[in-house]
Amino acid sequence: MLTSLTCYEWARGKFNRGWLFNKWNQAGYNFPEKNYLLNLMKKDHFELCYQLYGTDDEYILPQLLPSEKPNYKWNEHQNLQLRFEYPFMPKGIITHLIVRLYTYLDRDENDQDFAWSRGAIFVKQDLDITKNENNCNLTRAEVIEDISKKGLPSINIKVSGNLGKKKELLTIIREQILRIHDRFGNLNYDEMIPCNCQSCKYSLDPNFYEFNKLRERMVNRKETIECDNPPYETVKVLDLIDDVIIEHNNLSLQRQVNIHINQGDERTTNQSRNLNISGNAQVTASGAGALSQGDNQGTIANKINQNNSQQTKESKLIKILGIVAALATIIALFFNGIFNTEVRQWFDNLFEGDIPSTSEPEQN
Repeated sequence: MLTSLTCYEWARGKFNRGWLFNKWNQAGYNFPEKNYLLNLMKKDHFELCYQLYGTDDEYILPQLLPSEKPNYKWNEHQNLQLRFEYPFMPKGIITHLIVRLYTYLDRDENDQDFAWSRGAIFVKQDLDITKNENNCNLTRAEVIEDISKKGLPSINIKVSGNLGKKKELLTIIREQILRIHDRFGNLNYDEMIPCNCQSCKYSLDPNFYEFNKLRERMVNRKETIECDNPPYETVKVLDLIDDVIIEHNNLSLQRQVNIHINQGDERTTNQSRNLNISGNAQVTASGAGALSQGDNQGTIANKINQNNSQQTKESKLIKILGIVAALATIIALFFNGIFNTEVRQWFDNLFEGDIPSTSEPEQN
């Protein structure tokens, strides 16, 4: 069916249930089987098609959409960007994304979806009832398959519109792409985060950093990184990540930062603490590391150091108590005359002196 010229020539990826069921009638499928097969083609299963907005029985096959990008207006001002680069990009990532997020697809004045085989426009509408019940602020995302400067296949994401909602829409798209990656197994890719220095912040072509490299710097307590573009400004690593990526409870978007604690000359680099950073959480340079979230601050490193110091003191105290208990037992045995002649002779040689007898002298 995916290669059916009738479907492609009829409406460039659009088909209705009657047309599809007639195709399956020729293959001998009964009605329950046809319904079952159609459900398998939808979201949450094989993700081959989605139901067209405002219809009961019309569907779109994104694989058969035209490859040409439709005409649409785009606001380039202060776009939020993210990029995925692939040494080898399997087919179907964009079409899977379209099916997964078809309810977010933007449409033109004729209710035609802004979707093509290599990209789509997604929109998030937010009704601001405090100003006007009919006032809708639009946040739009452009997701396109492209070739990066390195010559690698890539997926470029740009989000414009409502400042407070851009990162929210980007997070939704990013999470779905990561889940699609999981379907392909051990897919090799680099997630790229744009620079936010003064030169790149308003540029249409900013410098990008590999997200994994930024996390490595955080692990090794390198708080800044230099931009590759002139004038090579230094930017904060956590600010780069926080500008683009947020944690969302419903999407279970989490990241961990390992803070390695060194105590004096002791080798404790294998010891680590995992911190879930969300919202405006930041790692600061107080001691070995500190965590602040909003107005709540806690010096994590100081607490960890205090706990380790307390454990060391307790360990030494236990050793001392053990030695004292052993000495007390020896003294008790000594004064009760339990030592035999050989043991007493050993102590005699050890201390080079006479050990007074605790038994009564023999009667002549």
